[in-house]
Amino acid sequence: MKPGAAGVSGEFQAVALERVKKLLLDHGLTAPIFEYETNEAYSYFCAKFLAGGHEYDISIQEDEISLIRDGKRYSSEMAAGYPDRMDLLDDFVVRLDRLLAGGTWRHPEEKGFLEFVRGKLGRFW
Repeated sequence: MKPGAAGVSGEFQAVALERVKKLLLDHGLTAPIFEYETNEAYSYFCAKFLAGGHEYDISIQEDEISLIRDGKRYSSEMAAGYPDRMDLLDDFVVRLDRLLAGGTWRHPEEKGFLEFVRGKLGRFW
């Protein structure tokens, strides 16, 4: 099926589908078949696949992309300062590439929640 709404949203979905499929192939995985779903609020493509003993579920909406791995949700957020959807997609692909290679979702310079709390509380003792 074709991507959702015409214009930027449809372009985002089309580009995201191709980039995710290529990344999976680059990791030696079979690209899953993405199904097109729609409801009253939005339309999206979704697919499930297994890699490295983990179950993945990817959702490509009209202007965002997210991933669930073993029940935990991962995404790149527009609030993180990405000026447009394609920058968000670039960030998502880099993070997914690292995750599939056995690394973490976070960029090396990002702190996790515990590091953040330790940094804030560390000044008190």
